[in-house]
Amino acid sequence: MQKKSSLILICSFFLIGLAVIAQADILVVGSASNLELMSNLVVAFGANTGILVDLRGPGSLEGLHRLSKGKTDVAFISRMLSDKEKASGLEGIPYCWDAVAVVVHPASRLENLTRHELKEIFTGNRTKWDDGAGVVVLMRDSFSGTRQLFQEKIMGDESFAPATVRIEKKGEGVIFSPIFSTHQPQFFPLIQKEEDMLFSLAKIRGAIAYLSVGRIPKE
Repeated sequence: MQKKSSLILICSFFLIGLAVIAQADILVVGSASNLELMSNLVVAFGANTGILVDLRGPGSLEGLHRLSKGKTDVAFISRMLSDKEKASGLEGIPYCWDAVAVVVHPASRLENLTRHELKEIFTGNRTKWDDGAGVVVLMRDSFSGTRQLFQEKIMGDESFAPATVRIEKKGEGVIFSPIFSTHQPQFFPLIQKEEDMLFSLAKIRGAIAYLSVGRIPKE
């Protein structure tokens, strides 16, 4: 019996208008890090075809999950499909190439971190920078394809340090959940919205994170 193929668009690694259109013809769900790129493609597609697209970007894994359950028409992800996913009948079509960058707070003067040093940081085994500032590791949630790739390429068999708080952009600052006043670095904020990552990096001294190069401002 022939397997049914489901369409997945893949942006292979190694941002943020979200438009939900009522009564859309096609539902597209996937990577938060590629949402801005995909939104531009959706606008161009709609202009050329007149087809309405409902675009959502909760994360690569959520896109795959919904596609496997028949709850979306197309998924777009920020990594290659695994052999297991291909064997299940999923078909991936690369549509762009990107890279993963490690980014730090502007006050940090860091260059040439090795893979071993990155692993020490993201496992929680390094707590201070050379200038004495505490290390604050900003984490993406488990729905992130970028996180999966970082796990594969940098972490290997090691696990990320567990997130201890959540961070959300609030006006010109960030809000921590649960709110605390005495917690000192090192700690591991979880950031669910991709668009909050660079904002948080700029606000929190000692912060470090991994994110799509496509998310980094050109100037």
